[in-house]
Amino acid sequence: AFHQMLIFYFIIIAIGLFYHSYLNTSSWQATIGKRVMNIKVVKEDHLKIGFGTGIMHYILSILPIIYIIYIFALMINANLTLFHAIAYSPFNIFLGFASILWIQIHSFTKRKTTVYDLICKVVFIHGKTSAKMPWNKI
Repeated sequence: AFHQMLIFYFIIIAIGLFYHSYLNTSSWQATIGKRVMNIKVVKEDHLKIGFGTGIMHYILSILPIIYIIYIFALMINANLTLFHAIAYSPFNIFLGFASILWIQIHSFTKRKTTVYDLICKVVFIHGKTSAKMPWNKI
C-alpha cells in the first residue's frame, strides 16, 4: 500500500509538471486558471519563459508538498504521530521551518514574489495573449 501511494503521488506530480510547464511556456503563457484571470507568466524582461524554466519553476513550487509527503511517509513507516515525525530529527525540524519560509517569503518581498519566482526570474503580469489555443503560434 505504501509503494502504491508513492507511485500515485509521483503520477500526480508528473501530470502537474507537464500541465504547468507546457501551458506556462505555450503561446498562452498561462495555465487555464491564469488565463481566465487574465494573468500571464513572463521572464523579468517580459519575454516568454522557456520549457526548462517552466519545469524548474514547478519543481521548486512543490518542494513544501514533497516535504509533507515525506513526513506522512515517515509517519506510516515508523508508526509515528505527526508531531513525532516532524520532531524525529533536527533535519526534519529544519525542513519544516524552511518549508514555511518557502511558502510565506512573498509576504516580505516588495513585489510579493515567491522564492521560486525569484530563482527562476519570472513575474506574473496582467494581460492575455491573442492565441486562441495554447498550441497556436502568436
